[in-house]
Amino acid sequence: MTGTIFPFHFLLVALSDWLNEYQQDVIDYLSTENRILKMQLKDRRLQLSDYRLGVARVDEFCKGAKEIN
Repeated sequence: MTGTIFPFHFLLVALSDWLNEYQQDVIDYLSTENRILKMQLKDRRLQLSDYRLGVARVDEFCKGAKEIN
C-alpha cells in the first residue's frame, strides 16, 4: 500500500511546485508591467471607456459580494 502511494505523492508535490513557480512568474510579469505602465502615466489619470468603467464596477461589486458571503 505504501509503495503505491509514494509515487502519487511525489507526482502531486512535483505538480504543485511547478504550478507555484508558474503562478509566481505570472505575478512577477504583471507586477513589472503595472510598474512600467504607472511610470508611463506619471501624474495623469487613467481614462476608462464607459465599457471598461462598467466592467470595473461589476468587478468591485462581485468582490464586495464575496467578502459578505
